[in-house]
Amino acid sequence: MQMVARINSQFAEPMSAEEVSRVASSIWGYKSEGRLFRVGGEANAVITRSEADHLLDQPTALALLIQLRMAHSNRNGKPFTLAREAASLIGVSLPTYRAARDVLVDRYFIEIIHPGGKGKNDPPMARLL
Repeated sequence: MQMVARINSQFAEPMSAEEVSRVASSIWGYKSEGRLFRVGGEANAVITRSEADHLLDQPTALALLIQLRMAHSNRNGKPFTLAREAASLIGVSLPTYRAARDVLVDRYFIEIIHPGGKGKNDPPMARLL
């Protein structure tokens, strides 16, 4: 908090102490929830040792999980489109991608919210667990 107040005091029109406190609390909340990203910063994914161990026998599923977390972990469990283009991101065929996706579903890493498949504009929707 002191560092934020010190930085604030250097501005031509500093914010009030109450506003500085609100901003600092908000930033700390984002950081503690893993939602604080630098503009232009590189995407990252957190994989625990037990998660990696649980997917060691399925390296394609592990690669897919890493890609999904880098792209969608900031959504905090909100649904996202599970695009078939993800297959090319991890360099596998569509059937191999679908098998990896199914492993992630079976092992409770993702949940399919909407299966899609009712035409070109109806993609599957999923969320990270």
